[in-house]
Amino acid sequence: MIENIHLESEGSYDANGAQLDGLKDVNFIFGSNGAGKTTISRVIHDISSRPDCRIAWKNGAALDTRVYNRDFVRDHFDEHSDIKGIYTFGENVEVAKEIERLGAQMSSQNGARAWAGGRPNLVNVAVTRAKASLYVIGNRQLWKSAGVFAVLDRYL
Repeated sequence: MIENIHLESEGSYDANGAQLDGLKDVNFIFGSNGAGKTTISRVIHDISSRPDCRIAWKNGAALDTRVYNRDFVRDHFDEHSDIKGIYTFGENVEVAKEIERLGAQMSSQNGARAWAGGRPNLVNVAVTRAKASLYVIGNRQLWKSAGVFAVLDRYL
């Protein structure tokens, strides 16, 4: 489990840095565009390439991490990808477009949230594949009213 993250001189975080303390097994990180959500996920994914950032792991034991963000989508879900998703929406390019729409940062994007929130298996797969911790990144106020995400919200 990650106990805290120090972010400095990376993305939207300046040389003064910022600290995320008091992290739990499940954390919900949300903010407006440009606030640093993707930067946090990139630091978790590859701390070694970010010398000014630090992650403190419980008992000093770093866990193997899997980060599912727009970088992962860009790198793995395109027309040349050999990754077969859990769900098939036609070509992998269509999967990437649908996943990108699921970000739904604007309140008017309720269709994508309703679609994802109406499919319990999307959340079930994410939660059951989490070995020790689950980090949910996005606009909590928007997502918590979308179907099964309301249940997830109650546990955060």
